[in-house]
Amino acid sequence: MTSSDGGARVSGPASRDEGHPRTAPPAPDRRGLPPGERRAYGADDLQLSLAAVARRTFVATTVAAATLVLLLFAWQVRTVLLVGFAGVLFAILLRGGADVIARYTPLSTKVCVMLMGVLIFGSLALAIWWRGPHIAAELQTLGEQLPAALQQLRARAEQYEVGRRALENIPPITALVPDASTAVERATGIASFTMRILLNTTIIIFLGILLAFTPRVYVGGALRIIPPDRRAHTHDVLDRLTTALRRWLAAQLIAMAFVGTMTGVGLWLLGMPLAFTLGLIAGVTDFIPYVGPILSGIPGVLLAFVVMPDKLLSVFILYVVVQSIESYILVPYLQWRVVYIPPALMIFAQLSLGAIAGMWGIALAAPLTAATMVLVQELWVKPKEEAAGMEAPSPDGALGSQTQ
Repeated sequence: MTSSDGGARVSGPASRDEGHPRTAPPAPDRRGLPPGERRAYGADDLQLSLAAVARRTFVATTVAAATLVLLLFAWQVRTVLLVGFAGVLFAILLRGGADVIARYTPLSTKVCVMLMGVLIFGSLALAIWWRGPHIAAELQTLGEQLPAALQQLRARAEQYEVGRRALENIPPITALVPDASTAVERATGIASFTMRILLNTTIIIFLGILLAFTPRVYVGGALRIIPPDRRAHTHDVLDRLTTALRRWLAAQLIAMAFVGTMTGVGLWLLGMPLAFTLGLIAGVTDFIPYVGPILSGIPGVLLAFVVMPDKLLSVFILYVVVQSIESYILVPYLQWRVVYIPPALMIFAQLSLGAIAGMWGIALAAPLTAATMVLVQELWVKPKEEAAGMEAPSPDGALGSQTQ
């Protein structure tokens, strides 16, 4: 209201505060609570924080313990896991060939899988019937000539001081021949090793056939343990992984056929005995990169040292040239659209898996590394690139492509 003299008049409670300075109410704390409630809120907040820390600690401990248990279990059954992975590779081989047959014929997929199996095992049976006795005889001859070649090589090396020093810690060939007391033990060990190989091979074949006939049953069962919102993406990743392994396996088989054929034909042109068997050994062992070529070249070079010393250098150059063409021209050309494994990474994987699982680890190091690179690309690299707005490579693009 306005007074008669024109001055401002304050009525109500405001007039009672005249002459007393007004103090501002206490400011709430940073959480928006008045001071009277701070103590109660702090106690509740502390209890909630302790409960959250305890819950997170329990979850982290449980996950760490479960991971440790799984790792220990995987360590105990590592050979079984590798045999299972080999069965998956055989299933991919059967299914890939069946898909090609089904594409050009009106036959069903299951019939094409059966036909693919008949083609594979029929070809092996035909090859064994046609060349089996000859290969067995050549292998026996090779086994008889290699000790003589090693003995001659040792005698030649002992003529030089450097050779004598190098051979000081290497036992003579005669020391490797078992006597009567250990012959039975070694024969038993060889028989046990052969039985394990046959048993594992049988498991791989049957597992591959079962997986190739009904892959959707096993893929669908595996997807049930995945959260529903991630199943579609996981299914796409499995499809891309299968496609990459199928192409890698096809490229590897082509490379093996090239190495075996070129080595066998080259040795035959040089007049080497056992050329067919040595070519077969070179083709089969080429499945193991870097290690296989060395293993296949040793018997050929030693045999040339014994029976054809004048052709020793030619045989050595033949092995080097064939492996160089395969490693630097053929394999990069065949696998650039699948997955290119850098040499250093491949050697490290072979050493690591060989130390973990022995022969199976070395033999399956290449496909395991290829599968790991595909999974890293699909589950880690590509999502990061897409989140950053980068253009992700297509599924058919080169994974880990070689830097030019």
